[in-house]
Amino acid sequence: FYSYEMFEGTETGIVPCIGRNLPKNCYDIDIRFTQIKTNNNNRTLYYFLVFIGLVLLFLALRKGKSSSSYTNDNENYTTLGSFQFYPNQNKLVKQATEINLSRKECELLELFVARPNQIIKRDELTKAVWEDHGVFVGRSLDTYISKLRKKLKADNSIKIANIHGVGYKLEINH
Repeated sequence: FYSYEMFEGTETGIVPCIGRNLPKNCYDIDIRFTQIKTNNNNRTLYYFLVFIGLVLLFLALRKGKSSSSYTNDNENYTTLGSFQFYPNQNKLVKQATEINLSRKECELLELFVARPNQIIKRDELTKAVWEDHGVFVGRSLDTYISKLRKKLKADNSIKIANIHGVGYKLEINH
């Protein structure tokens, strides 16, 4: 690699071509690229790239197939009224209907499912969900509870009740 520097001042040290009169602004740079001889392994490289492409395609198809099916006997879920709650996948399933949950909604619902029909204090909910996971604004908890209520309204036996001044309670009527 070559580079050059243009300098407006006068050089007092060793200067190439000192003593020669050089015309100003009349320099040509002649660059020639010689052919680099390569090994003819292009065919091997081609087959390798095709192989990698097929492997990636296979993995993509396999992942798509596994994520499209929502009933797998090996998956952990909790029955919540008429819903099946899959906390690892952030979703609720009712019959063939799949309801996606945000990560915060899923964390809140996990807390409620772990302690059904028990009052959980606001401070405990906010600490568990927001302490290390983002910004908490005063009404964030209420907003996410409202979203959960809307998603659970299809089952009348499940209700998230507000206990004024204390917290919330997941009421499940059997």
